[in-house]
Amino acid sequence: GALSAGNYYLWRNLIIELGVLLPPFALAVAASRHATPRRVLAWAVGIAPVWAAFLIGSLALAR
Repeated sequence: GALSAGNYYLWRNLIIELGVLLPPFALAVAASRHATPRRVLAWAVGIAPVWAAFLIGSLALAR
């Protein structure tokens, strides 16, 4: 692979990685900023299906 702006696989993999890693990181940041438990839980329930879809999609990739 080449590190260039026109590389399709670079962008595909970047989006997959962000979809898998960004939600847990954002949840940890929210918890560390002492957000109310109700707000953190509401955010987690809202983002869980999106995170699960990215996780399942990443695991289903051909190796």
